[in-house]
Amino acid sequence: MDIINLQDHYSKLKKDLNQFQNASGSPDELTRMLFYSDWIRIFFTGNTSTKQISIQVEVITAKIPTLKDNTKMHLVLETHIHHLHYLLHLFDKGFTLDFIVEEGIWFAVKNISIEPSQQLMEELFHSEYQVFKCG
Repeated sequence: MDIINLQDHYSKLKKDLNQFQNASGSPDELTRMLFYSDWIRIFFTGNTSTKQISIQVEVITAKIPTLKDNTKMHLVLETHIHHLHYLLHLFDKGFTLDFIVEEGIWFAVKNISIEPSQQLMEELFHSEYQVFKCG
């Protein structure tokens, strides 16, 4: 994914929010998925009332398979720790962190009010955190 794609998703969501008319039974948020894997989800969310757009990064823990092999369990744990370090990196870059206990999801959120910059792209896809290549 390149920065133009990120900007395109942002622009389309902003346009959808501006055209959205709140009505009874309408959703509170509109979303645009940017990246999805077994471990990571990155998407834009837009509040239909306030028109505020944020970027959300989720690290999913609930889908960890039951493993009886200690070597595989070690690899799963190392991968999860690596993803949590990635969330700490985002925290250091101004994201807010939280955890949804019921679903086992760690997430980072950052409100954005202008078109995404190259800096935001670098924060999300920092080369030290190769989390996008992990299963």
